[in-house]
Amino acid sequence: MAELDRASLFPYLFVSSGGDGMKPVLMVCLALAFFSSAVASFFRQYVTWETYTTDPVAYTNGDPTSGYGTMLDTLNKTNQKFSALIGAFIFFPAFLQIGYLGYAVNRWRSFQALGYSVTGCIKTNSMLIGASLTDPMDEKCKELAYRVWRYQNAAHLLMYKSANVWFEHLEFKDFVTLGFLSQAELDLLQSTCLDEGEYIKLLWTWLVKDLYAGVASGLLLTKQKYSGMASLRGHMQTWSGQFGISQPNLWAALMKFVCDLLILMFVLGSPFQHFAYFLGPFQYYVFIFTFLQAVPWLCASNLITCLNDPYKGHHDMFNVDALVAGVERDSFLYLRAGFGYRALF
Repeated sequence: MAELDRASLFPYLFVSSGGDGMKPVLMVCLALAFFSSAVASFFRQYVTWETYTTDPVAYTNGDPTSGYGTMLDTLNKTNQKFSALIGAFIFFPAFLQIGYLGYAVNRWRSFQALGYSVTGCIKTNSMLIGASLTDPMDEKCKELAYRVWRYQNAAHLLMYKSANVWFEHLEFKDFVTLGFLSQAELDLLQSTCLDEGEYIKLLWTWLVKDLYAGVASGLLLTKQKYSGMASLRGHMQTWSGQFGISQPNLWAALMKFVCDLLILMFVLGSPFQHFAYFLGPFQYYVFIFTFLQAVPWLCASNLITCLNDPYKGHHDMFNVDALVAGVERDSFLYLRAGFGYRALF
């Protein structure tokens, strides 16, 4: 669940240690900051040595020599060049990364929305079919309702099987153990289909065929068209298609390239921009500013990777187990709602 409490969000951000967390990125930022600070420390030692050899009076007073052509003069002039370069360059990587990040967040949300759309469609179809049974107490009507329940839940579980880190450990024989498929149905699926996606397509075809056969045999009301099955298939297809949708590769490559260049400018430019002789050998200004400049860019880049697959991450991942279990329970309730209902009147 999303929270806005800083006490929860900040530890989550800075202590997350999974493969797709921010902690490894923060460690890289610290390493870059130490490197940049080390370069600045070298500059400080060089200025001290230069002062010692060229201006003994300034060295005695603890001041650096700053005449024309000195190291300190070079640092100041280079600082101006780096500031101008970064100021002119920063817009383009910001434009590319913000655009890509917006796409990644929207794609992540679309997975969530489509997941709920699929569950809603299955529950709606179950309600309509359960209400359309002409004689719920008839054994054939019960068998039809049970097949609907089995096929819908089998297809729903198959949809997430290859995406979810838990469901991918399921074997097809487990669908028989769970009661979603009979052994004969599983054998027919395995002999007919090439992959799990075709399993889902064939299950929906079986389901629609059974429903129209039920209408023809008088088990279901004739006015019900069951067009919701087509809508459900469309939602599942759209969900599956999200994995194949991405930004152009040239956009991603250019974004990575220019962002890496910008971070390189931060790391190399910080010893010139934030050098302060009075700080001594450890230039903590350089360390702090390099870290703060690198964090947002590297974290945003890592965030794009984290959001790429919301089903196999360690942090912002969807708990599809709750969706599958909820659909299984609710569809069972809807389909058997008419059992014994007429006895009340």
